Amino acid sequence: MDRIRYLFAHILTFLWGNWNRHIKHEPKHIAFMWGRRISPEPIKCSNCGWKGMVKQLKHEYESDGFGDTVPVDYCPRCGEYL
Repeated sequence: MDRIRYLFAHILTFLWGNWNRHIKHEPKHIAFMWGRRISPEPIKCSNCGWKGMVKQLKHEYESDGFGDTVPVDYCPRCGEYL
């Protein structure tokens, strides 16, 4: 199942980015940009081997130790920081 999800992420990223670039006429450097909650970009966990899209990760915020809050993403299967 992971392989199918990972392949789908690659295909969706390619199609969505090219749609933005050629149909919506966005510049290339903007056409392939997404926020982390909607990003179809493929990602793989080096700890457990889970493969999928960035939007499927567990999204949270943590303190960076200097008073700022930064976004962090975790694997949905093992909880490893990605």
